[in-house]
Amino acid sequence: MSFFNLVLSVLVIGATFFVFGQRAAAGQQATGTIKLHSRSHYHGIWAAITSTLPALLILVALGLGKDLLFQHWARDFFPPEVSGGNAVDRAIALAKISNVVAGIIFGEVEPWVQSAGEAWIRWESNTIVVANILVLGISLTGGLLGYQRISLGFRARNHVERILTWMLIGSSTVAIFTTIGIVLSVLFESIRFFKLIPPQDFLFGLEWNPQFEGAERAGSGGGTATYGMIPMFVGTFLISFIALAVAVPVGLFCAIYLAEYATPRVRGIVKP
Repeated sequence: MSFFNLVLSVLVIGATFFVFGQRAAAGQQATGTIKLHSRSHYHGIWAAITSTLPALLILVALGLGKDLLFQHWARDFFPPEVSGGNAVDRAIALAKISNVVAGIIFGEVEPWVQSAGEAWIRWESNTIVVANILVLGISLTGGLLGYQRISLGFRARNHVERILTWMLIGSSTVAIFTTIGIVLSVLFESIRFFKLIPPQDFLFGLEWNPQFEGAERAGSGGGTATYGMIPMFVGTFLISFIALAVAVPVGLFCAIYLAEYATPRVRGIVKP
C-alpha cells in the first residue's frame, strides 16, 4: 500500500470511529437518566483522534527516519577507499546508490553500488509492509481504546480541547523555529557574502552580474564590481511602478463603479 493510500485508510478508519463514537454517545444519552457531560460529536471526535493521531505520527516518523537509517546501513557496502575518504566521496557514493534505487543507471555500475541498491530496494519493501501493519494496527487499536472510554460522565470535550491546544502549541513551535532557522541562515550567508564582497561595493555598485566566473573573480578579489545592488533596486522599482500604474487606476475605477453605478444584481455577483 502506498503512502497516500495508507494515509487515506487511516482517515477512513478515523471517520468510521467518529460515526460510531457519536452514535454510541447519543444512544447512551437516549437510554440513560444522566445527561452527557459533553455533546455527542465530541465523543465522536475523541474516538477519531485516538484512531488517527497516533497512527499518523508513527507514519511521519517512519517517513522521516527510514532514509537516514537506510543511508547508515548502505555505508556497510562502501569499499575501504570510500569509507576512509572525505564527506564528498561518501555523498557521491550515496548518490550512486540512490540512482540505482530509482532506476537511473548510466554505463556500467560498480558491483558494490549494485549490491547496495538491491539491498536498499529490499529495505524499502520491508518497510512498506511493516508500516502498513504497524500504522493500521495502531489506528484500529487506538480507535477501539478511545471508543471504549465513551460514557455519560466522560469529559470528551475537555480531552479534545486539550489535544487541539497541544497541536496548536506544536504547530506554533515549529513555525517559530522555522523562522529562527531562516533568519540565522540569511544572517550567516550574508556574513559569508560580505567577507568576499566589500559592503560599500555592494551598496553603491552599478553592475549586477552574479555569474559563476564573477563569483570566482570575487573570491580572488577581482570581481567587486559585479555585485552592485543599485541595478536590482532600479529594476524592482521600475516593475513596481509599472504594476501600480496599471493596478491602481483599474482597481479604483472598479471600486467606484461597483459602489456608485452597478446594479445590485451585478454588485452581488462581481463584488465577492
